[in-house]
Amino acid sequence: MKNEVLKTNFIVALLCLMNSLGIADYPVEVKINVAQKNIGIGEPLILKVIFRFENPQVTEERGKILDSINHQMSIRIYHKEDLTNEIFLSKRKHFLYLENNKGLVYGGSIILLYDDYKNKLIFDSPGTYTIIAKRTNTLSSNPLDINITPASALEKEMLSMLSDPGDFDFIVYGSKTHFEKKPERISIIKDFIDKYENTVLAQMAAARLGIEYAERLEEKYPAGEKFLQQYRKGEIKEPLVESAYDYFLIAYNLTDEFPVRESVLNKLAVMEFFKGNYKSVDSIFDELANKYPHGEHGKRAARDKEEFKSLIARYPELFSKDEKKPLSVVLPVTGVVIAGIFIVAYILLRQKKIDIQKNQEISQG
Repeated sequence: MKNEVLKTNFIVALLCLMNSLGIADYPVEVKINVAQKNIGIGEPLILKVIFRFENPQVTEERGKILDSINHQMSIRIYHKEDLTNEIFLSKRKHFLYLENNKGLVYGGSIILLYDDYKNKLIFDSPGTYTIIAKRTNTLSSNPLDINITPASALEKEMLSMLSDPGDFDFIVYGSKTHFEKKPERISIIKDFIDKYENTVLAQMAAARLGIEYAERLEEKYPAGEKFLQQYRKGEIKEPLVESAYDYFLIAYNLTDEFPVRESVLNKLAVMEFFKGNYKSVDSIFDELANKYPHGEHGKRAARDKEEFKSLIARYPELFSKDEKKPLSVVLPVTGVVIAGIFIVAYILLRQKKIDIQKNQEISQG
């Protein structure tokens, strides 16, 4: 009897949670498109997926329009000449973000580059391919044809450096399993970025490596406040800040369609703050708010910007723009000081939780 009561309570609690989060309906239309219909072997294809709903997608508890939805869908790819034989099939959950204020249209980008099941490039030979996205067996997108051209000499050279399947798993999805098993691959990824910095693949790799170093920084200084004070005073030099910062600057050149770019901007703003580049911090937060208004970081960018500005204005001695000038004022340890310093730690921790959630959903897919 007791077990039945516990089971009932659990179901009720789960239903309440689902209602509060808002479980999206099935869309009435699915559309896909790409910016480039002609790419070379080894180039990532950014597939834009659009869901259109008949009714606004809202939380059942408060009726608030959802900023994002997380939908299971399958991406199917065929040779155009043979639509009965799939060369690629992916069934995963994907985040789609609100694209109008009515809650009727949501969109998101999916990177198509590597088949981690078959351990090969998705588009590994020239020709015309047809892509279809399916939400259910009866709800499919428009078929989209793309043309794959032979790899250039540069592309062949680049791909030869990424000889381990885990390299692509890291670059596309940010998988940490790769480096846990083969830490020596990090030096290869670094060399790859140095050699091909101006290519999209290298910029994708820089994004993932920057995030890797930023997370190591969080693990090394979990509390945050002591490190922040010492770093701003010039008492310590932390290579992880410099490494993350340099890689984020490279990754900044990715186009807006890349899903990882929002995280790159958010973490880059924190690194710019550490380094005292406050005008850049403002600019990055403005870009986050304008380009990703419904994203996990974009929708909080205006608030984060004001929190940073408030912290700088309140304690100019700690956040002096002249990094070489020694700080003469020792701050009292008050609740206000700690609260202000923890703004940085809070933003880093929030990003880490979001990345963990997305990686878990990817792996479960």
